[in-house]
Amino acid sequence: MQIAYGYQDLQLMSTALQYDIFTGLSEAPKTAEAISCKIGTDHIITEKMLNALVSIGLLFRSNGEYHNTEISEIYLSQKSPYYQGNYIKTQKMISFGTSSYGDWAEIGEALKNGYLPASKDGFRLYDKIFSLSMKEMAIRGEAQETAEVVSCYPWFKDARRMIDIGGTHGIYSIALLARNPKLGGTLFDIPGVTELGNAIEHFKQYEVSDRIRIQNGNFFKKTDLGSGYDLAFISNVYFLRTADDLLDNIHDALNSCGRFVLKNSVIRKDRNGPLISSLLDLDMCFWSENHQLYSVDECIDLIEPHGFEIENVSMLEGCCLGTIAILIFKKVS
Repeated sequence: MQIAYGYQDLQLMSTALQYDIFTGLSEAPKTAEAISCKIGTDHIITEKMLNALVSIGLLFRSNGEYHNTEISEIYLSQKSPYYQGNYIKTQKMISFGTSSYGDWAEIGEALKNGYLPASKDGFRLYDKIFSLSMKEMAIRGEAQETAEVVSCYPWFKDARRMIDIGGTHGIYSIALLARNPKLGGTLFDIPGVTELGNAIEHFKQYEVSDRIRIQNGNFFKKTDLGSGYDLAFISNVYFLRTADDLLDNIHDALNSCGRFVLKNSVIRKDRNGPLISSLLDLDMCFWSENHQLYSVDECIDLIEPHGFEIENVSMLEGCCLGTIAILIFKKVS
């Protein structure tokens, strides 16, 4: 029965984010009356909502005042570098039918009529909140863990040029650059996307603007990514059934014996889980018939014929987009 209350829990949390309650409580604890006066809401309903937030562990009450819990202070206050508000807003839009790019409120229609791909103008790629939610997922720990895995290999210490393909916000580039002070490179993405992800601002914030540049283009089609790269990296963009152009572009961009690092959500080979991966695979009914989630073995089988050889596989558990595999391929031909 707890599953049936998931709607209310998410709606409650997203409404509190809408009124920026957690950021306000980062400044100082407040009474229900003080909060309702500040945000301009009904006092009685505000107090009921605050009590509900206490009941789900996002606030606590002491001496008549409401305080953030530790998890709210870290992830729900805009004063925190680990703020996850845009990620939660994205989940609400997808779940409750308020997005312009396909949502779970239409899953019954998809079940009956087939795929319900969004229009180009509404695709998640071009959505500001979605782009920032991807940054929030990365900075919560996935980027740091990924960089730790990749940097442990001897070849990484000798790498001098990398290309981050589809990196949007640049957080993975920043994490990798931090592990190798001699590394520089390129963030390559579809025109307009890096602006939505605030990549330039992030490069300035982490003081790597002089080590990385932005290049625009459609990497899913045959295009020139440049050449002479020691490392090509992509994160959670490998969901196409036919990605031959992407793989050939990466192959052409790498030096002899260069490495291609794929960090991607994966599903078990029998496609029965884990849960978040299964839900993500189903979510792709709003993308196109050409999208699906792959198992590790399927990724290897699809990529190796394009002139690569698998070297290592590492797994990250407990990520926002389910089980993550980090596959390291070596260019061999």
